[in-house]
Amino acid sequence: IPAPPSRVTLGDVATPALDLLLGPEASNVLSAAVAEYGCRLEDLRAADVNVDPSGAAVVMYEAGVRRADGTCTTEFLGATTGSRIPAGAAVVAGEYRGAPVEVGIWAWPRDPALPALPTASNPLLLAEMFRKFGLSTAPTLDIRPRGYRPARRAVLEVHDGRLRWFVKVVRPSA
Repeated sequence: IPAPPSRVTLGDVATPALDLLLGPEASNVLSAAVAEYGCRLEDLRAADVNVDPSGAAVVMYEAGVRRADGTCTTEFLGATTGSRIPAGAAVVAGEYRGAPVEVGIWAWPRDPALPALPTASNPLLLAEMFRKFGLSTAPTLDIRPRGYRPARRAVLEVHDGRLRWFVKVVRPSA
């Protein structure tokens, strides 16, 4: 009787990526990324975690960021490893557990896998697009994020004062 095929569990594959993105090193990785913009990471909390069967992990963080002018804002930062790093993400490279690692990082709404998201989440730009297509005459729109899967899709609830829409932003290939 032949031996059963070797099985790899999600935990076996995902542990290094999750350890990096959810452990104490996560703040070091994200601090390096925000420092490139003249900012300092003050606080970091994982808000959403997803793992692909490939072992690539995607974590969305709520972060307190101190800007160069001294103001502190709450930012939503995405970080991913492995095959999920979208082209255009800021990449922090180094070594973790003796192996080379790269982490792709971005801030909402500038998800590089969803190039339409900055326009769709901007009340003035989306209102201009709605006017162009005859959907509304409002000069601005009220936009509320309702769902976000980093590097996959976003759903926005949009109001113009009289009507409500749900806008779904997907990857160009989708």
